[in-house]
Amino acid sequence: ASANFGFIHLSSQGKVITIRSNDVLTRHFALSDPSRIVLDFKHSGIFKSEQRSLNAAPLSNVSCTNHGEFARLTIELDGRYKYSLNTRNGVITIVCE
Repeated sequence: ASANFGFIHLSSQGKVITIRSNDVLTRHFALSDPSRIVLDFKHSGIFKSEQRSLNAAPLSNVSCTNHGEFARLTIELDGRYKYSLNTRNGVITIVCE
């Protein structure tokens, strides 16, 4: 499954989610009910908030929202997962367990 928001591109293969962006990841955290992984990127450009349905386990849908000084990528999951996040050469890899 994949979703392209222009400056952020997300793709998934099984329980591995790959995110590519030239913007800097400033923080990430998890929320429950529904289970989500939230990533904030430093982004000053104006863009329209969007949501995409993915329906590719463990992903349900993903949204990219504009918060002025930053962009928020919210990944909604189909259940509760622990996750690990690694960044290498501007590529963010999230593994859901």
